[in-house]
Amino acid sequence: MPLVWKLDQLLKERKIKARWLSLQLGKHENNIYRLKNRTDVPQITHEMIEGLCDIIGCTPNDLMEYTPPTTNVQSVRSKSIFS
Repeated sequence: MPLVWKLDQLLKERKIKARWLSLQLGKHENNIYRLKNRTDVPQITHEMIEGLCDIIGCTPNDLMEYTPPTTNVQSVRSKSIFS
């Protein structure tokens, strides 16, 4: 999975409870738990990302991590578009 959602890790590092975060964001606690417990990046509005970053004190780069997929360069080069 190239993109990893790290909200749960950030909350643990900063000792922030989902309940407190939900009150600060004005969102239902269940929605925050859903966001917190994901590992894949959710469909999320930029307003929510801005709110999370403002309250947690982070950047969008802290919320997500990109790991490029590894590919075998030799196997990609050996494939022909004509075969």
